[in-house]
Amino acid sequence: MNGSGRPSTAASPGAGGAAPAGACTRCGACLAVCPVYRVRRHEAAAPRGKTVALGARPPVAGPGLERMLSACLQCGACAARCPAGISPADLVQQARAEGRGGRAPGRT
Repeated sequence: MNGSGRPSTAASPGAGGAAPAGACTRCGACLAVCPVYRVRRHEAAAPRGKTVALGARPPVAGPGLERMLSACLQCGACAARCPAGISPADLVQQARAEGRGGRAPGRT
């Protein structure tokens, strides 16, 4: 455990000081609080699905990733619930800024 009461990870912090995508243990705690997942009931709409896709090596790209990234409300509920300290909303925001979803940064 680290000073915040969350488990510490061996990996270095990712976006916004949160743990990197690779720290995801796939526990599913984020699913219970994600409004998009509650409606869609599909792993690609879940914070866990986005985190796994964004942490994949080689990186995932293309229209499928664009749909995943667009299905995030950036509410942060998943980050508050994550025992690994991951912020999927921060990871999605970073991927959007990098244009990883197939669109150029700044374009809608």
